[in-house]
Amino acid sequence: MVKFGRFFALLSILSGVMFISCSKQGAPAIPTMIFAPSSGTKGLAYSISVSSTDPDGDSIRIIADWGDDIADTSAFLGSGDTIEMPHSWAFADTFSIRLKALDATGSESDWSDAHTITISIGGNAAPQAPGITGPSSGSVENEYLFISSAIDPDEDSVSVILYWGDGTNSGWSSFVHSQQGIEFFHTFIAPDTYYITAKAKDCRMAESALSDSFPIIISEAGEDRLIWSYETGGNVYSSASIGNDGTIYAGSEDSYLYALDPEGNFKWKIKTDGIVYTPAIDIQGTIYVVSTGLYAVNPNGSLKWHYSTGMYEFAAPAIGEDGSIYFGSCDGSLYAINPDGTKKWTYATGRQVNTPSVGSDGTIYVGSKDSCLYAINPAGTLKWKYKTDGWVTSSPAIGSDGTLYFGSNDGYLYALNSSGSLKWSYKTGSAIGASPAIGPDGTIYVDSKDRYLYAITSAGALKWKYYVYCQYSSPCVGSDGYVYVGASDYYLYAIKTEDGTLGWRYQTGGGIDFSSPIIGPDGTIYVGSNDYKLYAIKGTGQLASSAWPMFGHDLKHTGRAGGG
Repeated sequence: MVKFGRFFALLSILSGVMFISCSKQGAPAIPTMIFAPSSGTKGLAYSISVSSTDPDGDSIRIIADWGDDIADTSAFLGSGDTIEMPHSWAFADTFSIRLKALDATGSESDWSDAHTITISIGGNAAPQAPGITGPSSGSVENEYLFISSAIDPDEDSVSVILYWGDGTNSGWSSFVHSQQGIEFFHTFIAPDTYYITAKAKDCRMAESALSDSFPIIISEAGEDRLIWSYETGGNVYSSASIGNDGTIYAGSEDSYLYALDPEGNFKWKIKTDGIVYTPAIDIQGTIYVVSTGLYAVNPNGSLKWHYSTGMYEFAAPAIGEDGSIYFGSCDGSLYAINPDGTKKWTYATGRQVNTPSVGSDGTIYVGSKDSCLYAINPAGTLKWKYKTDGWVTSSPAIGSDGTLYFGSNDGYLYALNSSGSLKWSYKTGSAIGASPAIGPDGTIYVDSKDRYLYAITSAGALKWKYYVYCQYSSPCVGSDGYVYVGASDYYLYAIKTEDGTLGWRYQTGGGIDFSSPIIGPDGTIYVGSNDYKLYAIKGTGQLASSAWPMFGHDLKHTGRAGGG
């Protein structure tokens, strides 16, 4: 009876195995080698990270052929799980590691492609101490991004840890290639100066020395500076302009031009056929906005005239001393329009033309997506053009000596003499789409899409840079020692012009991607946001007295040297 019992028990087990085998749908996938070192030293153990999946969800074992006549089989792991498999090589050579997956039913995958590892006799050099980049100032309870990288002499993969200076650390990062940047995020909860340090280790666990400290000044959160906000029916890409009577004008994505009194109360609005960008105001108080062509609006909100280009336009106009209105078009032309709405002339560049600036001698300077900055005579003829290596969407700022400052998508801030010759250029880390502003001491402020606001001396040298994520919002320089700029992280920033540290910032409900701040006569800062609102924010000064302190030159956005 015992023998028959054992027979039937064995038969039951075999039947179960056969049943499982018959229900098998497919073999496991070829294993993926998530991480494996490419070099090492004999006698030291190195780990590879491996994963595989099984179409039936069966458990999987990984077979590793290490290329030295030794093969190991892992314990069972779940389908899709990752396992670390260590191995050491007893002699120096180049070895090929191959992997195969085996599921619980005995089905096997094919072998993976080979990964080579070079094993040497010598020792292991530790990585160099990491470098750290990030903001130099901030405020409590806001999260900030820091990037660190380390070089390994043996080109081993490296991991980095950051010590925040507040008694906490980031923990070791995942292993990455030598010199690859690693992102870290941290929030400081108390105002102080913190000194961040870092350390690296390679995949063979050799650690670097501690890095030099990276200081960051954390201040209290800014006070509630909101005076008022006015909600429109769309994103406010427009910058505000201020009339002689204090009326604030701004356009909206909802196709309306709005007029508000200084307390933020609605006065009137007028509809156009497209998105309304920054208005310009002439000496008689007529408001000009670009939408589908150029609109002229009387101070009471009635339409004076409309010059249509048949295009949806994306720039602001400028006003000459004789009252001529200049604007760039998506049809590739610069338009000159008389105050009565008739065309004076056009100049074709062949690609989209952006916001012009007008010099004291009447010369019109404008960038084009053909990568050139053009100088056009008041009669509409070409004076000169300067070729860059990228689109010129930046509107030039004009210095007191006639120097033209503008950015290009090639990442350079250019300084040209009024004759069109290059004075100097400064390379930023990415495209410059915004327009520069000039401080009272001649410092040029411009933001780049590398997420920095730059302060450049009039000689073309870096004064400082501040980490802030700007798109097309152009800086505005105040008389209070601050330069103001909007950012895509929803904040209006006030940066100290002296040393590039954060003074304060104010959070809106949306990105400030296109609207450039202005400072009213009473110190109020106006800026539009992608939360549909125009904001009036308490400032501490007035517009700086300089050759070109803001986008469009002055509070009326005439875009003209000496205008306003």
